[in-house]
Amino acid sequence: MRQRFYLLFLLLSLTASQMHEYYLSVARLEYDEKAEDFEMSVWFFADDISLCLSERSGLEIDWQEKQIALADSLLNDYLSERLYLIDGQDRMRPMELMGTQQDGELIRAFLRLHAPEASDFRVQFLALTERFESQRNLLHFKRGEAKTTLYFKKESEAQALQP
Repeated sequence: MRQRFYLLFLLLSLTASQMHEYYLSVARLEYDEKAEDFEMSVWFFADDISLCLSERSGLEIDWQEKQIALADSLLNDYLSERLYLIDGQDRMRPMELMGTQQDGELIRAFLRLHAPEASDFRVQFLALTERFESQRNLLHFKRGEAKTTLYFKKESEAQALQP
């Protein structure tokens, strides 16, 4: 009996040391033909994005009502560097943060970019990759009825938006 306990303890210890946290953000990007806008919603874990913004700003970030304006401003600046579109002339086109919403442990950010010439765009989505080595970002893109999913990690290059 004692040998089984030690064997079980050893097995659990080895598997626990192999486990690590996994970091994931998911975005949904759609092009609205009528409004000529790219519209995006991005989900972040609140503690991850707060930690990243706190480290960048030196301020304690809390998504409570009294700090929403500060948090949104810092998030807008951050995303303009880490999540943006690149047009056909290789110009970086940051999206404008329209607002955020907290849902339990998640922060949902809403962004928009007016782009009447919405062809030949690429997207870069490196949010949180500078902070978390295992950060992965998924972007689901829809234009009309066509859909595609793009995958980003720390070393990823900008990818073409071609559903």
